[in-house]
Amino acid sequence: MEKILKELCETFGPSGFEEKVREKIKELIKDEDLEFIEDRFGNLIFHHKGKKPSLAFNAHIDEIGLVCIDADKRGFLKCSPLGGVYPHLYTGHRVIFRNGVIGIFIGKNWKKEEIKGFEEIIIDIGCSSREEALNLVPVGEPAVIYSNFIVQDDKVIARNLDNRAGVSLLIKLIKDIKNLEQDIYFVFNVQEELGLRGARVFADYLNADFVFTIDVSTTGDTYTEPERSFRLGEGAGIRVMDLRTVFPLKLVNYLEKLAEKRGIKVQRDAGSWGMTDAFSIQTARGGIPSIAITIPIRYTHSPSSLILLKDLKETYALLKAIIEEPPSLE
Repeated sequence: MEKILKELCETFGPSGFEEKVREKIKELIKDEDLEFIEDRFGNLIFHHKGKKPSLAFNAHIDEIGLVCIDADKRGFLKCSPLGGVYPHLYTGHRVIFRNGVIGIFIGKNWKKEEIKGFEEIIIDIGCSSREEALNLVPVGEPAVIYSNFIVQDDKVIARNLDNRAGVSLLIKLIKDIKNLEQDIYFVFNVQEELGLRGARVFADYLNADFVFTIDVSTTGDTYTEPERSFRLGEGAGIRVMDLRTVFPLKLVNYLEKLAEKRGIKVQRDAGSWGMTDAFSIQTARGGIPSIAITIPIRYTHSPSSLILLKDLKETYALLKAIIEEPPSLE
């Protein structure tokens, strides 16, 4: 599981520029006997034909990032965010563009304590003119924070565990589960960070009876987020509600009973903020029964987020149990 997660976290893929992530996923599961399609929007879907009910598991493959929009006459790049980037958290960090150029993300007034907008930000790639800078990094070139993947005991630190952690679980499921009888889709969707865009596309044509969205969820056990019961180390999250979604009680109860029966550690995940692809899926085609299963995370959308491997393993166990004992259509 760690090896798969490391390879995914070290793959470049901000929202709208997920090509390398798609190729990595295909490489990791190239030996599995599954039909796959890549739709015109960039979603990657693997299907195993089998008996009802038809299940779908999805995880978004994009991460937040930046895109170059211009350079000033002194050779400093200007940029815009791809997704929910907090500029004050990025200040002083290095960024890497798709073409390999590395720069420094810094405030124009770098001693200012609070940076609120991208108009206060420059990226220094060591150039001295607009022409030189744009020759190295053209307008439209995407970038992400340049950081390492770290494992310390049971803790994983990386910039893009949202949602490479979820993607790693789907890949492990595909590789581990043999002799499948169930009809199952595994969906690796794009552009979640830009407004759940990939999920809106596949939800319109995917013919599944139940959809399980795998994503991370910020815990309430730090000083940076509102305090709540959802915590690191307490197992997989079963999301009950979020900013714009209330999940079917039938699916909440099904997952809790399944976890109890299998001895899987789970916790309820509820709060009036955040959202997952399940919002778009739940409201498509007249309503598709769907729910989000979440991995507890700290500091998501920052240069360094943190999860525990034991939470990841509990989440994996829950997903595997769903396939072995799917919900009833009745």
